[in-house]
Amino acid sequence: MNHYKHMKKTYWLFLAPVLITLFLVIVLPFIYGIYTSFTNSNGLTMSFIGLTNYKQLFSDQRFLESMNITFWFSIFSVILVNIIGLGLGLLVTTIQGKFATFLRTTFFVPNLIGGVILGFIWQFIFIQAFSAIGSTTGIPFFDNWLATSVSGFWALVIVFVWQMSGYVMLIYISFLTSISQTVLDSAKMDGANAWQMFWYIKFPTVAPAFTISLF
Repeated sequence: MNHYKHMKKTYWLFLAPVLITLFLVIVLPFIYGIYTSFTNSNGLTMSFIGLTNYKQLFSDQRFLESMNITFWFSIFSVILVNIIGLGLGLLVTTIQGKFATFLRTTFFVPNLIGGVILGFIWQFIFIQAFSAIGSTTGIPFFDNWLATSVSGFWALVIVFVWQMSGYVMLIYISFLTSISQTVLDSAKMDGANAWQMFWYIKFPTVAPAFTISLF
């Protein structure tokens, strides 16, 4: 019993620095930010004004439009990132050897690119590369991609999915590689095809990863 108590104290002792840091850097500012939203703070002074800020906010048409765009951006981005990330995870876990390692690295590299560089890269693609493709092929789809709100919305989705799919791929890979090869070999011997192996063996295994990837 004493050994168990000692282990428990040691466990919390090692966790304490991280927990304290998270509380000071994330939890405390979050709570303070919520309180500040009920005041007329200008950064130096504040007084409590109740729901006045929220009433003004939700009567602002531009804010409501922004919320609508953010909502649909989140829906499409989360769905596409998870689908593509799972697809990439299945691909690299199916391939063996150094080529699989090369693909993992290649797919993950976009996640390491900083925001400013990322913006310049895709600005060049959407404005110059797409315009060149459109003028060469005569397809209007590639013209003026950043000129309208609709095409601009999908441009943001594309950039986000391109950057984050490799990161989500790693999460799915960690679950896919936990599947016993014996189970997969047994399924093959029983005549299971690729779709059946995915739906009845791999998909249930990676299901918890959806929760992680969602957040």
